[in-house]
Amino acid sequence: MGLEIILPKSLQKIFRPKLRLDIKTQNEDTYISFKDLTNFNWKVAIGNTTCTPEEFKQLAEKSKGLVRIANEFVMLDEREVKSLIKQIDKLPEKLNKFEMMKGILSGEILEGDIEVEGNFDEIISNITRFREVNVPQNVNADLRDYQKTGYSWLVQNIKTGFGSILADDMGLGKTLQVLTTIQCLKQEGVLEKEKVLVVAPTSLLTNWQKEINRFTPDLTSYIFHGTARRFTKKKYDIYLTSYGVIRSDIEKFKRQKWFLCVVDEAQNIKNPNTKQTKAVKSIKAKHKIAMSGTQVENRLSEYWSI
Repeated sequence: MGLEIILPKSLQKIFRPKLRLDIKTQNEDTYISFKDLTNFNWKVAIGNTTCTPEEFKQLAEKSKGLVRIANEFVMLDEREVKSLIKQIDKLPEKLNKFEMMKGILSGEILEGDIEVEGNFDEIISNITRFREVNVPQNVNADLRDYQKTGYSWLVQNIKTGFGSILADDMGLGKTLQVLTTIQCLKQEGVLEKEKVLVVAPTSLLTNWQKEINRFTPDLTSYIFHGTARRFTKKKYDIYLTSYGVIRSDIEKFKRQKWFLCVVDEAQNIKNPNTKQTKAVKSIKAKHKIAMSGTQVENRLSEYWSI
């Protein structure tokens, strides 16, 4: 008809709106737990612009594929818009840590694609990158290369909120790797309010204390055992106790706040149905390490329990 049509650059591409999970976390270098990741917001991303799900629904209702965002007109795929609105209507207000973890790693929640915004995406990507952590200067031992690797791996798992099973053979220095990890935690100031609980067979409690005094004398420890056992006003970095005491005094331990729970000879909790296993698992600790000299269990359910 002899008319010249000028098409803005923003209309030269049809945008696909995408759901985005905006997770608020602490600094990347701090110790976090997935239990702490409760503060998040749903957003809808359209190109480089984001809006709330409510704002997106209002935009979609007023338009027929053509919407104005940030003083620009953009074209949207109508089928994608309808699909996304259905997904928005099903969004949960809360996600448990398993749903959140699954969504972050798979990029999908409730059969819909999502993107993760914020620094947690970078934290998750660090899981696949191993980085050696410097051994604290006040550890009285020369760690072998594999022990340095194990120590760095334990610290990395704690920083990213994962538990660990350290299953080196007997005699390869699992205790030293764990104590070096605890020394690192103290050095970074995370044990000032919440302490470490070590659960071990009764016969190993004094051995643990000897190794603490030998390798990490900067750490204070207390054996919670015997007939006159009680939590004193004086605070220690590490509390050592046995499986039997955990069974009988579980309520006392549940009232305490633990930053880390270490379970030595973890085959003691391989049966998920025993009172002992249930008591150990009911301890409220932000992070957990299981130690075992047995790399191969008899059945998968035993590994699941540990």
